[in-house]
Amino acid sequence: MISRRTKTKMENVAIYFAGALVAFIILFPIYWMVCTSLKTRISIFSDVPVFFFEPTLDAYKFLFVGGENFGVYMKNSAIVATGSASLSLLLGSLAGYAIARFQFKGKDNIAFWILSQRMMPPIAIAIPLFILWGKIGLSDTLIGLIVAHTAFNVPFAVFSMGSYFQEIPKEVDEQAMVDGVTRLGAFLRIALPLAAPGVIATAILLFILSWNEFLIGLVLTGMNVRPATVATTVFLPTSARETMWAESSAAGVLLMAPVLAFALLLRKYLIRGLTLGAVRG
Repeated sequence: MISRRTKTKMENVAIYFAGALVAFIILFPIYWMVCTSLKTRISIFSDVPVFFFEPTLDAYKFLFVGGENFGVYMKNSAIVATGSASLSLLLGSLAGYAIARFQFKGKDNIAFWILSQRMMPPIAIAIPLFILWGKIGLSDTLIGLIVAHTAFNVPFAVFSMGSYFQEIPKEVDEQAMVDGVTRLGAFLRIALPLAAPGVIATAILLFILSWNEFLIGLVLTGMNVRPATVATTVFLPTSARETMWAESSAAGVLLMAPVLAFALLLRKYLIRGLTLGAVRG
């Protein structure tokens, strides 16, 4: 008969093994993409997978000085992601605060309708949006892309910020207003600072959502303000060339690096923010 102590050790080993397996499944493609971006063409097309090789930065040089000005595309993505995240956070904070603090007719229906917009697949309105943006002059512009991303991300911001504000007691705002602070002042001086971890977590997630977006950028932009996610399609096979594996992998690494760095630098606030709105009373 297996003792209780032995059984506990076996369960721990099984948990660690499962965790290691999941981590391997998640991280190995990233490792392989990084390795591919540093390989030569001969190593990439070798019959046997090459794990040990002399790294080269030729693929990264090609992206910036060898024919594809990838830095411009990265700048476009950064501008759109920052602008969209900022605007979505502003609108989402105000709407989330109103939903969390005020009682009005149809409140639950309105909140559900806002959340339901996030469930709508972007492909459903991609063509109408393309036609509308062309008629009002926003097609192939940074402003047009920022507005489109904001429209898709505001529902998430409202739902996220509303959850954080609901965790803050209403009495805190009411006490501030008794002391002479306006409702807007209570929002700016009391609620927002108390929900700071949630604000930062939401901002990070909004930035990632906009940075990783592909379909809307593909439909609404041409050559002028093409984001980096769309620019990676130039490495796909055509009638004149085959897939540029090293260059496409290098582009993937560059797309992934800012998001990882951003999340790692602010991971303390991200974890606090995600847990702040996770439990409701």
